[in-house]
Amino acid sequence: MKQAVIYSRVSTEEQAQDDRYSLSVQKRICQEYAKREDLKVIKIFEDPGKSATNTNRPALRAMQEYIEDNKNIYAVLVQDTDRLARNTLDHLTIRAFFKKLNCKIISISQPFIDDSPEGIMVDTILAGFNAFQSGLTGRKTKKGLEEKALSGWYPRLAPLGYSNVVNNNGDRIIVPDKNIVPLIKMAFDMYVTGNHGAENINEILYRKGLRGKRGGKLALSKFYYLLKNPFYYGDFRWDQKIWKGKHEPIISKETFVMAQSILGVRVARKSYERKHNFLLNGFIFCSCGRRFTAEYHFKPSKKTYAYYHCTRGKKCHSSRNVPMADLEAQVAEKFREVTFSEEFFNKLIIGLKYYYDNYHKANDKHITELNYHKAELTKKRNRIEDLLINSQITEATYKRQSEKISIDLELIEAEINRLSSNSKFDIGKFEDLVEFSKNVYTSYKQSEPEGKRNYLNFFWEKFIVENQEIVEAIPTEPYKLLQEIQKPLIKGEFVGYHKFIKPMVWGGYRESNPD
Repeated sequence: MKQAVIYSRVSTEEQAQDDRYSLSVQKRICQEYAKREDLKVIKIFEDPGKSATNTNRPALRAMQEYIEDNKNIYAVLVQDTDRLARNTLDHLTIRAFFKKLNCKIISISQPFIDDSPEGIMVDTILAGFNAFQSGLTGRKTKKGLEEKALSGWYPRLAPLGYSNVVNNNGDRIIVPDKNIVPLIKMAFDMYVTGNHGAENINEILYRKGLRGKRGGKLALSKFYYLLKNPFYYGDFRWDQKIWKGKHEPIISKETFVMAQSILGVRVARKSYERKHNFLLNGFIFCSCGRRFTAEYHFKPSKKTYAYYHCTRGKKCHSSRNVPMADLEAQVAEKFREVTFSEEFFNKLIIGLKYYYDNYHKANDKHITELNYHKAELTKKRNRIEDLLINSQITEATYKRQSEKISIDLELIEAEINRLSSNSKFDIGKFEDLVEFSKNVYTSYKQSEPEGKRNYLNFFWEKFIVENQEIVEAIPTEPYKLLQEIQKPLIKGEFVGYHKFIKPMVWGGYRESNPD
C-alpha cells in the first residue's frame, strides 16, 4: 500500500468566515480520498492561522523535512493547491521540491491537475490566479485597516494593558484593562524617576501581578518595547506612521517624553561599551527600513577605512557603503537647522523660574504626604509581625502581606527620592545649558564623541539614508515640543511651557543610573 501524508492550512480570516476551509473539513476530505484510492496516511501536518503568502510555516517545513527523511512517501494530499501557497513562485518552488523527491501533490478538489503537460499548465495558471486573488484580498484588507486607523482605532491586537472588545453598536474598539492599567502606569512612574533600571521595575511589577501572554514575567525586550510604545499616551504606530487614537490613555505625553529621554541617555552610554565606538550607531537607518551598521575595512596598504552600510548588505538596492567621515559630516550639517531666537531663550528662563517657584510648594507638600503614608505602612508591618508572634495569623499570610507592604514602601521611597532630587534642581545649571545651546551646530562640532551622542539623543530620533545621502532627519519628541512652544513663548505667552520644561529637566539632563 502506497504511503501518503496530509497537509492542511487555514488563515485566521478563513477560519473565522468560512467553515468549508476548516482544518477538520480539509482532513476529512483528504482521508476519504486516501481510503478510496487505497493510500495509507502515515502523518498529518496542520498549519492553523497561517497565511499562504509565507512559506515559513512550521507544519509545511516539518512536512518537507519529513519527506526528505522518508523517501517512500508517494503523495502529499491537500484539499486545494492554494493550501500550499498563494504565491506563484512559492507554488512552483514547492512543486519542484516534491517532484525532486518523487512525491506527488494531489489536490482532491482539482483532479484535472496531474503530471501531464496539460495538468502542469492548468496548475501554473491556477497558481497565478491564486496569487492574483491573494493580492486583491491583501489590498482590500490593508485598505480596511487603514480606514480603521484613520477613524482613530488601532487595527491590530491591543497591547498589554488594553483589551479588544465589541461595543453596543457592534464596533470593534479598544478599552483599558482595569487590572493592568495601574501596573503600566507604575512602570512609567518608576522609570522616569531615574532611580530604577528596567530589569528592577520588571521584577517588582511581576511580583505585583504583571504577566506576559504566557503567564510569565515579561521578557526584558518586551518591557523596553512597552516603555517605547506611544499607545499608552493616546497615539499608536501603524504602517510606519503615528496615528491619533481614540482609546483612553494611561499616561500623559509628558511622562512618555521623559521616559524616552532617559532611555536615550542610557542607550547612548551603553553604546560606548562596544569594541568600536561608532558615533552614529543606533541613529542611521536605510530607506529600505533596515538599520545601518558600521565597520572597519583593512586594506593591504595597511590603511584603515571606516564606513556605514545597511545591515541587509548587497541585497539592498537603495543604499551603498558610506564613508564614516562623509556621513558624520552630513549629520553635523543637520544641526545647522536647530536654531532658536535670543528672545525665546530669555522667556524660557523666565518660564522656568516661574514654574519652579510654584512647583516647590506642591512638591514639598507631596513629600510630607508620602512620608506620612510611609510611616503608616511601617506601623502596619509592625502590627502583622506582632500578630505572627502571637500566632494570630499564619506564616503564609504574614509573608504575603509583608511582601506587599515592602513593595509599596519601595515605590514610596522611589517617589520621595525623585521629588527630593527635583527640589535640589539648580536653575543656574539650566541657564548655563541654554547659553551653551544658543549655537547648537558649533557646540555639537566642538563636543567630544560622548557629548555629541547626547546632542544626537536629544534632537534626533533617526536619520534615513539613501544612496549615501541623508534624505530625512526625524526629530525626537522633546525637540518637537521645543519647536511647538517657541512661538507662544516669543509672543509673551507662558501657556504650555511646562509641557517642555518638565521632560527637559527630569528626563533628558538629570543624572540616571544605567540598567
